[in-house]
Amino acid sequence: MTSRRLRWLLALLLALSVGCGSSSKSSSGSDTQSGSDTQSGSDTQSGSDTQSGSDTQNGSFQLTSGEWTEGQEVPAKYKCSVDPVETPSLSWTAGPDGTKSYVITMQDLDFLSYDHWLVWNIPASKTSLGAGESLTSDTSLSDKLTIHGTDLQGPYPPPGETHSYQLTIWALDIDNTIDAQVIVWPNGTFLDMEQTVDNLKASSHVLGSTTLTVKGGDCQ
Repeated sequence: MTSRRLRWLLALLLALSVGCGSSSKSSSGSDTQSGSDTQSGSDTQSGSDTQSGSDTQNGSFQLTSGEWTEGQEVPAKYKCSVDPVETPSLSWTAGPDGTKSYVITMQDLDFLSYDHWLVWNIPASKTSLGAGESLTSDTSLSDKLTIHGTDLQGPYPPPGETHSYQLTIWALDIDNTIDAQVIVWPNGTFLDMEQTVDNLKASSHVLGSTTLTVKGGDCQ
């Protein structure tokens, strides 16, 4: 079994272990994060090569990507790989007044707990990531004021399925994301993306967020 499939299976077992209550919560999470229903689609397109996601909190806070288009399938090189894939280029407008740092999450809306991508401690002065930009990969959380990121695990749903994947930029009013206590690493092994996103939604340190939702499927 590939390491990617083993990681997926372990995450699934973790999700199942919390019982019916967690299952109900996950279902609710999917309903409240519907990709096509909450995105502005082609109406928000900022140019021929970029597509902006919807703004959830602030009229001027928007996210665009040069390679990923709102509501569309990601290009083949970003999906169906057991290995980490190159990150797409991302650009976002400045967050609401008082923003001191940003967090990026990528969540499978059909399997909420799986960690596809997390970047934290992005300073407010930085409002873009280049395609394939190298980030410090360190999940020990020991260096609190350096940009960190997990490897991007591209879309890889089970054969015959197409899932929706939501990229979110979160604007925080603190420099050190760790102080917000929103990132959840059970046993220091696999990130619990569902709990981390729930924590961000509930955190008083989050000033706003903006999203870009794409699709991934046709994997064997």
